[in-house]
Amino acid sequence: MSDALTATAVEVTTPSGRRVKYLLDQVPAGDGEWRVWVLTSPRRDKYRVTEFPNGYWRCTCPAFALNGNGAGRWCSADGQDVCKHVSALFAVFGFGQADDKEEEQQ
Repeated sequence: MSDALTATAVEVTTPSGRRVKYLLDQVPAGDGEWRVWVLTSPRRDKYRVTEFPNGYWRCTCPAFALNGNGAGRWCSADGQDVCKHVSALFAVFGFGQADDKEEEQQ
């Protein structure tokens, strides 16, 4: 039995522009985490995407880990591309859009 809270398919766009369907599972968050998802590729590679209460994002994929020059450490709430997995979650759920509008009004 899985500990997933939800399961659905999500399109992830590769750097070459190809769209690939990944399985998306929301899983229980751990200490210091706000929300966590596991994306499973068609090849069954699994990547854990974490959103933290302070607005930072992290992915366990190699592209996220290797892009360590400033922006690569985290993904901003406005949807700045850091890795294709975090970008896919922004596209599906529209993360950052409502927060940005609230900040502009203040």
